[in-house]
Amino acid sequence: MFVWGALWAACTSGPQPSGPPLPLAFEGGEVPTNLLMISLDTTRRDRIGHLAQLPTTPFLDARMAEGVVLGDHRSCSNWTAPSMICATTGLTPLEQGFWPGSGDPEVEDIPAELPSLARILSGAGWQTRLVTANPVFSDRLGAGDGFEHATVLDFADAGEVLSRSLPEAAQLIGAGPWYLHLHFVDPHRPYCPPPAYRGAAEALPPLGFDVCGALPEALEALEAGDEAYRALLVQHVDAIYRGAVRYLDDVLAQLWSELDAMGLLDDVLVVFLTDHGEQLMERGVFDHGYALYAEESRAAAGLWARTLAPGSWWGPTLHQDLAATLFELYDVDPGGPVSGIPLGSAPDDRAVGVMAYSWHDAGAVQLSVVHGDRQLHTTWDGGHELYELDTDPGELHDVYRPDHPDLEGLWAQLRPLMEQVEARWPHLGPPAGP
Repeated sequence: MFVWGALWAACTSGPQPSGPPLPLAFEGGEVPTNLLMISLDTTRRDRIGHLAQLPTTPFLDARMAEGVVLGDHRSCSNWTAPSMICATTGLTPLEQGFWPGSGDPEVEDIPAELPSLARILSGAGWQTRLVTANPVFSDRLGAGDGFEHATVLDFADAGEVLSRSLPEAAQLIGAGPWYLHLHFVDPHRPYCPPPAYRGAAEALPPLGFDVCGALPEALEALEAGDEAYRALLVQHVDAIYRGAVRYLDDVLAQLWSELDAMGLLDDVLVVFLTDHGEQLMERGVFDHGYALYAEESRAAAGLWARTLAPGSWWGPTLHQDLAATLFELYDVDPGGPVSGIPLGSAPDDRAVGVMAYSWHDAGAVQLSVVHGDRQLHTTWDGGHELYELDTDPGELHDVYRPDHPDLEGLWAQLRPLMEQVEARWPHLGPPAGP
């Protein structure tokens, strides 16, 4: 069975499956009245301590240990707009007849009035508030539409998001039901956390550039540099990226303490998620929105409540499943079918796929599907790659050949998505597939 999503098995030695997934279990069977979603922009799954066995995120690690972790979670794309649309509507943009930021004049961008969680809960009488540091996820561009109150901070750091979030949260004391969504943009480029979080980078051999303020210049030097310079540049960027992740984690700890003091954690379900990942030169760039490999499309998610029984869930899950689960938990009508599957309801043979379409950055439509430990990538103009994730979780060794024994089944899983693209956008012509 094919279901939309992103790809890749874990590229680090994180916790291993301990049995079949179990449904969410709340004490007394009562779902908390209120909802808090905390989304983390550009945060790689393999830089979160609980999932990657790294000392990078002690606050998130503690919350994951207390809650339900989705250990095999994926986004539906590789940048904020499509990813957050999936997470808040239960549908991919393609399924809704558009694609954000494609650059293709024949493809509709984000339409007005998405059937988002915020819009639906607002219509059901909830108080809904958004504080976002990324204007892409806001009412400005449509991906964060539907909130009654929205505070949009243009790429503000986590500390400013914290200071602007607390007054919004205070408005909810004694109210309910409410849905508060906080979207943090750290550790997005330009990778520049406060000085106290740059120590690991400063301890490295000097690069000749401060990547916090001069990454473009450092990249220009790379073109004429050698492999030693490239390796040192990656070390510097990764060190400061981890510093930005740790800064974000520390701010989240402050946020948690303040919300707890207000009493806002007593009757709330908290959903943590990362919108997508980030290339750290695996394919030649420091960025995202370029390709569908692990480092960009892998995501993390978890749920927490004082009354939620902790556990780890290792069945494949997608951003769309988060919205579908919340619609079901809060017994609200999304206004139509969704492709996301409520947690615990997915079939055992689930295959998941991902899509990207950025005419300017990456050219042709990119599609991919993962089923078990095999992953197939294709582009609309005929580029095909196959990876055996059990031995190559980082997708570094392409084993595509027409007679590969797993290829026929993967094409069968991917074909419905290809047909959907062709039906929506016939001007693209047929795909250059097998």
